[in-house]
Amino acid sequence: MVEALLVLLANGQRWRHRRVETLTPVSAAFVRRRISIDFTVPDELHAGLQLSGTRADGQWLVPLGWLARRQLVNFDLRSAADEPVPLLLGQETARLTEDLLVLAAVRAGLDTDDAGAVGAATAIIERAADERPAEDAESLERRARALGLDEQFASLVGASARGFLLLAVLPKVAGRQVVKLQSDEHYRGARFALSPELPGLNEAASTHVELVLPDVLRATSFELWDARRTDPVERRRLPAGERRHMESRERPRLLLAPVAGAQRPYVRAALVVSAPEFLAPAFTLALLAVAILAIGLATGIAHHASGDQGSAAATILLAAFAALSGLVLRVEEHPLVRAILARPRAALGATGLGVIIAAVPIGLQLGHGWILACWWAALVVCVLSAGVLWAAIIEHTEWGRSAA
Repeated sequence: MVEALLVLLANGQRWRHRRVETLTPVSAAFVRRRISIDFTVPDELHAGLQLSGTRADGQWLVPLGWLARRQLVNFDLRSAADEPVPLLLGQETARLTEDLLVLAAVRAGLDTDDAGAVGAATAIIERAADERPAEDAESLERRARALGLDEQFASLVGASARGFLLLAVLPKVAGRQVVKLQSDEHYRGARFALSPELPGLNEAASTHVELVLPDVLRATSFELWDARRTDPVERRRLPAGERRHMESRERPRLLLAPVAGAQRPYVRAALVVSAPEFLAPAFTLALLAVAILAIGLATGIAHHASGDQGSAAATILLAAFAALSGLVLRVEEHPLVRAILARPRAALGATGLGVIIAAVPIGLQLGHGWILACWWAALVVCVLSAGVLWAAIIEHTEWGRSAA
């Protein structure tokens, strides 16, 4: 069986025709990845992949790709008919991976009569195939290269150390098939950019990636990049892998080709906020608060705010704050949007706080000095908040990008 698995892993782009990945941010920390894999297992490998001791109709083991060594969250694996597909157990996957690496080492020229070389290779293989994550996958891969064997063996060691084989147990392998999988992956990145990794880029002949964004967000660019394993800060764009862009800022798409030498490929989307959804109304209301406070100070609010007039002024200011609070609540719908708009939301909240500061001394009928001090403080807060909102519009909306 390991011989057939090694052949498939060495020639993944020949039998895995296409991967379709749909990436959906579900929060500020998690991205849901839905993948469909379109493949045809070569006829000559069917017998080698068949599991023994199964029912008469048979079961076959197919390596769909590599999964990162992490706890699987919301994982699901299904056939094209939406039927559950079982996976090989972790211990069995580790055992098969170890046998696979041994076979790859021998075929790469490992001298089985050299006890030192065999011992060094065995230590590397056992650590790479272990169920536990390797502490330093790059170091393990360098040790594999130092053995003087071929690049395929070192690459398999690196892939095994960073992930584990997704070995699906299928009821048939004849003909063209589609298998779908889903998982939620932990992700932390810049507030106005999404950069999910694309580890399966070179596992299929072509890869179609689609990003599903919340209604408030748009993508101004969607590109293929690569980060170095030795220096993650060093990044480079991979335009050679971008076959076609499909223009849609709400659901950007990329049709990608394999890129030889890509170490940590990922797709990067630069995000902007739809200004009419939140930022523009928030900025308008912040300006309204500034205007009310400035006009009040210019007309001597500290001397005229008394009795019913003061109560009316307090009522107007509190009503404005209620409107501002309603806007804050409008962006609570999606966790990613809340995280991206954290600073503008805080600025809008500060504007509402400034309105309250201005309303309180009037409602409590405090002295002229209190009213004047609170109104000036509120004006400063609201002006600063309006500045933050304006900066967000300029930097993080389509309007601002067009003006720039």
